[in-house]
Amino acid sequence: MITVEKGDLFEGPYDSISHGANTVGVMGAGIATVFRSKFPKMHETYQLDCAIGYAKPGGFMRFHEDGKTGYNLYSQLNPGPDAKKSWVFLSLLGASHDIMVHAPKKDGTRFRFALPLIGCGIGGLDFETLYSAVDAVDLIFGQHIEYVIVYTDQNAAQVHAVLPETAEGLTPEV
Repeated sequence: MITVEKGDLFEGPYDSISHGANTVGVMGAGIATVFRSKFPKMHETYQLDCAIGYAKPGGFMRFHEDGKTGYNLYSQLNPGPDAKKSWVFLSLLGASHDIMVHAPKKDGTRFRFALPLIGCGIGGLDFETLYSAVDAVDLIFGQHIEYVIVYTDQNAAQVHAVLPETAEGLTPEV
C-alpha cells in the first residue's frame, strides 16, 4: 500500500523513516542536512561506509538512533542531480527486505515506512518517477509494508501535479 500525505517526516506515526543519500559521504543540502543534524552517530557511520566503499548506489544503510529507526537509501552516486530511478528502486527494495527480516509486524498491521520525495529536489528526479519506483516495490512488499510518501508545502506542487486529489486534502491510498 502506498499512502501520500502532507506532514513532518520526523514527527509522524511511522515505524521507520528514510531519505535519499549519495555514496561519497556528503550530507550537505536538502533533507540530508536535517538527518545529519538529528542523527550524528548515523552520519559518522555513513561517512565511514562511504570512505571504505561500502556505500553503493542502489544500496542502503539502516540506523537506530535517538529512538528512531531509519534508512539511508543510496539513490545517488554523487551529490547534485544524480539520482536514478533504478537506484531508488533497488535501495527501497533492499530496505524493504531488511524490514521484513528484522522488523516484521506480528499483529497483522502493515509496517509504516516513511520517505520524503527522494531525489525530487536536488537529485533531479520528478515525483512521477519516484512514485513509479515505490509502486514497483509495493507490488512485492505491499501486503506487509505501507509506503508513506511524506511531502511538505515546499514540494506540494510536484505531488499535486501527479496526484491532484492531494490538492483537495485527500490522502490517496494505492
